[in-house]
Amino acid sequence: TAVTAYITKRFNSYSTTKNLTYTMHIPQSQNEGINTQTISRLRKIFTPYPTQINEFTDEYGNSGLELIWNKDIRVVQLDLQFSARLYSNFYTIESDAPYPVSVDDARKIFLTSTELSPANNYLIKYIGRSLAYDLNRQIDVVKNIFLWLDTTIHMTKTPQTQSQYDALSVLQFRGGNEQGICNLAAALLKGLGIPVRVIYGVSFQKEMRYTLDGRNIFFDLPNGEHFWIEVFFHDLGWISYDPQGMYFGSTSHVIK
Repeated sequence: TAVTAYITKRFNSYSTTKNLTYTMHIPQSQNEGINTQTISRLRKIFTPYPTQINEFTDEYGNSGLELIWNKDIRVVQLDLQFSARLYSNFYTIESDAPYPVSVDDARKIFLTSTELSPANNYLIKYIGRSLAYDLNRQIDVVKNIFLWLDTTIHMTKTPQTQSQYDALSVLQFRGGNEQGICNLAAALLKGLGIPVRVIYGVSFQKEMRYTLDGRNIFFDLPNGEHFWIEVFFHDLGWISYDPQGMYFGSTSHVIK
């Protein structure tokens, strides 16, 4: 898939603001697991132009910009323009990675319990252990968790506040939006010692067609924000899972 992307972020306040700082992540070229993303011709337009721009890389390896305005402003508009070429391998995924998982120091950060994905919560751990009982392959544990999410948690399309898309709220209400279900999946996996990360991207309305077991499958998403998760396998690398139903799915319809 090849697309030319135009992304605009605009925000304002009712009164004049001073000393505003805004952090944004920038799409990067990367080749991980079954997905390859190539970004080119990136153009950034900031209105008004910031007083200071700082580049950074966070602890998870994400690159971004810190924009600082040391002046009176009321309206800010951020525009990104770039070309993206996305390639995904469509094939049956198999793994012999054992469970429990041995995690090296570099990926232990992806086991961290957070407010949105509280992996150390007793209920989260209880559900995870129940789903992983008597299994000795990581791929079987991950599959069981995804199947449980699909049969137990319903997806909502309405926007949710931060107090509603954390893992425990989604579990309590047995439902949540994409971000909420991803946070719950991440909490369950991290609670079992499986490295996982929640991914944010933008989907573009471009139909995909691929063949699986002799069947033509069509997949389409509207333009908009999109969340999914990536699970790390020692023999596969980072593999995507889409909460809208593509187990171990490809993400060639979205820009990360």
